[in-house]
Amino acid sequence: MQFSKGKKWCIILLLILLLLGVSTLGRRMASGMMAPFAKVTRSVNNFISLLWENIFHSNRLDELQKTEIRLQQLEVRIAELDKVQEENRQLRAMLKLPEVKDWTALRGEMVMRDPATWNWNFRIGLGEADGLVEGTPVLFGTFLAGRVGQVFRRSATVETLANPACALSVYVFSGDNVYVGVLKGNGQPSGDNISAVVDFLPKHAIIQEGATVATSGLGGELPGGLPIGVIRGKAYLVDDARMAANVALNADLRWIKFVSVLVRSNK
Repeated sequence: MQFSKGKKWCIILLLILLLLGVSTLGRRMASGMMAPFAKVTRSVNNFISLLWENIFHSNRLDELQKTEIRLQQLEVRIAELDKVQEENRQLRAMLKLPEVKDWTALRGEMVMRDPATWNWNFRIGLGEADGLVEGTPVLFGTFLAGRVGQVFRRSATVETLANPACALSVYVFSGDNVYVGVLKGNGQPSGDNISAVVDFLPKHAIIQEGATVATSGLGGELPGGLPIGVIRGKAYLVDDARMAANVALNADLRWIKFVSVLVRSNK
C-alpha cells in the first residue's frame, strides 16, 4: 500500500510522539514544555484567590464597622430613653405634691452642678424674681431635698440635706413619742456617702430604728410635716448630754433634675 509523502511524515510524527509518551525522556520533555504554562496558570489562580480573599475580607470589615457603629447608636438611644424616663418619673412625682397652706409650689429645673460638690450643692433656674429667698425649702418629688442658699435674680444655689451648712428643726416620730431635734448634713461632698444626722434630741429619748423624720415648722421658716427620712441604726449619746441618730434621706440627691420650690403665698 502506497502512502503519500505528507501521510508518511504524519505517521512518523505520530510514532515519535507515542515513543516519547511511554518513555521517561518523553515525559520529561513534555513536562519541561508544559512547565511555563503551569507556572502562569498557578500565578493566575493565586492572584484570583488573593483578590477574592481581599474583597471578601474588606466586605467583612465594612460590615463589622457598620454593626459596631449601629450598636453605639443604639446605646446612645437607650441612654437617652433612660434619661427621659427618669425625668418623666420626677415630673410625675412633683404632681403628687399636696397643697401646703400659705405656700405656693414653683416648678424648677437643675441647671448646673459641680462634680466636686455633687452631694452638697446645685443651681436651679429660679431666683429672686420668682420670690425665692435664702432658706426657701426645695423638694425633690414629695420629699425635702434642701434649702436655698445664695439667691440671684434668675437663679439660686441649693444646699442639700447632706450639706453640713444645711441645718433645720425637725420632729422625730418614734412610736407614741415625738421629739424635737436639729437635722444637719454629714455626708461627703462627692461619692456615695450621702447622709444626715439628727442631733440635740433629749438625753433620755427612746429613738426606734425606722422612726420617721419630718420638718417641725417651728420658727416659720419651713412648713411643718415635710418628709425627710427615717432613723437608720441605733441612736447614740453625745457628750453625756443629748442623743443623736443617723438619718437615711428619702430624696435621692444623686439624680435630681426637677424640683419644687415652696415660696410663701401672697396674702
